[in-house]
Amino acid sequence: MRRLLYIALLIFALVTAGCGTETEKSAGKSSVGENLVVVSLPVKFPERWIIDGEELQKNLKAKGYDVIVDYASENSEKQAFFLDKAIKDGAKCLIIAPVDAKSLVKICEKAKEKDIKIISYDRFIMDTEAVDAYITFDNTKVGVLMGSYVADILRLNSRADAVNIEFFAGAEEDNNSLMVYNGYMSVIKPFIDSGIVHTPSGETEFKKVCTEKWMPEVAEKRMDRILKDYYSREKLNAVIAPNDLLANAIISSLGKSGYKVHYPVITGQDADKVAVINILNGRQKATVFKDTRILAKNCADLADDLIKGKPIKADDENSYDNRRKKVPTFLIDPVLVTADNAISALVDSGYYKKVELGLE
Repeated sequence: MRRLLYIALLIFALVTAGCGTETEKSAGKSSVGENLVVVSLPVKFPERWIIDGEELQKNLKAKGYDVIVDYASENSEKQAFFLDKAIKDGAKCLIIAPVDAKSLVKICEKAKEKDIKIISYDRFIMDTEAVDAYITFDNTKVGVLMGSYVADILRLNSRADAVNIEFFAGAEEDNNSLMVYNGYMSVIKPFIDSGIVHTPSGETEFKKVCTEKWMPEVAEKRMDRILKDYYSREKLNAVIAPNDLLANAIISSLGKSGYKVHYPVITGQDADKVAVINILNGRQKATVFKDTRILAKNCADLADDLIKGKPIKADDENSYDNRRKKVPTFLIDPVLVTADNAISALVDSGYYKKVELGLE
């Protein structure tokens, strides 16, 4: 019996020692949270968000950070749940492109309590002082580029006869949608007021032209209705679409209505592959290229500075007010792309290969 008891005690001691070793290892090993940066993006399409995620991960890893990238499927509750877990995991920085600009107040305040840095990425987080910085493209300029292109190609400054233009915007809860809308309307509204631009649908106000959750099927159905109700005899000269995903849906609607060659002027944003192909084939006239490689690299630099407590110098300290604070903002210039400069802007820069655009 004594021999059996001795063996049992020996086994217990070895197991206990083993557990103690594991505990010591855990205590001595840095947790992933000590070097963790978490990226939360709204959705995995259009493809620009995939590029954002890949580029952010690459640039942050090059700086020595552990990186988790998540796509929220345009579900604000899913995004909040993921970010709450990231806070519990001890992330040092949250890089967030919000699904709903107003839905993350509690999450952001919770992160601030733990001194976690927050960067609002390409979409503005509203109603909280917890946001440390905002990095984005100049979205008002995106809209101005769209409006100016339409005004130029339709010769609005010099023509005597009126033209018909319909307008689309992104999701109402996305602050960028309003900024793009305000940008193109700053150019086009004077022509509406002078009578040179008509909108037969009568839908020109922001809330009237918004597209639920940026869903292409919603835009296509709205375009179907507009064409059926207002363009049986009228000529449609232009459609200002806020991004390429919706532009492609509008093109699909036009195709069902008999447009095969002579499409109206259609704008877009993001320089998605399908949009560039549409531009080269004449179905879409322009897109606004936002080089997410530059945005992601600059964002990684910004995150690194914030985590290390370095001073940051924003491009704009005063213009971007989220109703609780003026958020220091870093701006990247967008570029208008048409058939004339698509190759130089997108292929020569290495953003796409010719084969991806069906050019080889």
